Amino acid sequence: MKKIYMVLAAVITSCTAFSQTVSTFENIVLGTDTFNDGRDTSGGFQSGNAFFSNTNSGGYATGFSVTNKTNIDSAGYTNSYSAITAGGYSSTNYAVANVSGDAAKVKLSGTAAGKTVNGFYVTNTTYAYLSMRDGDQFAKKFGGATGNDQDFFLLTIKAWSAGALKSDSVNFYLADFRAANNSQDFILDAWSWVDLKSLGNVDSLVFYLTSSDVGNFGMNTPSYFALDNFTTSDGVTVLYEIASANSLKAYPNPVSKGSSLNIELDETVSNEVSVFTIAGQQVSSATISNSKLHTLSTINFTTGAYIVKVTNSNGTATTRVIVQ
Repeated sequence: MKKIYMVLAAVITSCTAFSQTVSTFENIVLGTDTFNDGRDTSGGFQSGNAFFSNTNSGGYATGFSVTNKTNIDSAGYTNSYSAITAGGYSSTNYAVANVSGDAAKVKLSGTAAGKTVNGFYVTNTTYAYLSMRDGDQFAKKFGGATGNDQDFFLLTIKAWSAGALKSDSVNFYLADFRAANNSQDFILDAWSWVDLKSLGNVDSLVFYLTSSDVGNFGMNTPSYFALDNFTTSDGVTVLYEIASANSLKAYPNPVSKGSSLNIELDETVSNEVSVFTIAGQQVSSATISNSKLHTLSTINFTTGAYIVKVTNSNGTATTRVIVQ
């Protein structure tokens, strides 16, 4: 097989990428099948580069709570902290928001502050889902007796930036019975991605719920939704600088997924070899000593572009490879 070399000269340059942080709520310690609704009056929960605000008054929580409950059968308020999916999107813990009387709020922190939020996964809570599906003592069955009522349950996200509420918003229907064809009516019962990049750079987000079922005291539909994997974009990051005369060869390039990528070095000193996605996520790391050649399997890589980074006592070098 013909070798294709990419050689880095002794120049100063850099490689940049958009890094991201995912709030999975796994940093919040919970017992099995339980929740934390902010009774410690701390005002909320930090996960990733975001603070999820919470208020608890006499045991009644508004804003965000963290939970790992899995009850998808019990109707009513006593089952407020279970998602209809019986768990989080890709982890045990997840968040549930009660938007009763006010919006739920998320404030960005760290390197995410003032940057774009990529989005999050959302689904209905068991409490809201069963209320909409079956009706209860306070709320109607969505669609009504005939199934033709134009009901909806809508999540709206707005953003604050530089002390001002932005005019743009993102809408996402947690239930929608407005279609002329009743077969298109739905109540969300799976985790679904909500893209927030259209909001641009933000400092904080506010979440609102509205419903077609409204009474004398406001919305009758339970004002809850579940959220997981809240993903912030931490901005453009300089991943590596090439500041040495090291040469770095990676071949074959492109490399077929599932085959081996050869990384050839020019010195036998201790080398740290790392591979990153273009988005900045590290997918491989190894320390190589007494060898100029490192062979890396791409069996667990997805197709696309990657950055190979090699660091030793003389500096850092990088090169770009394609997995196809």
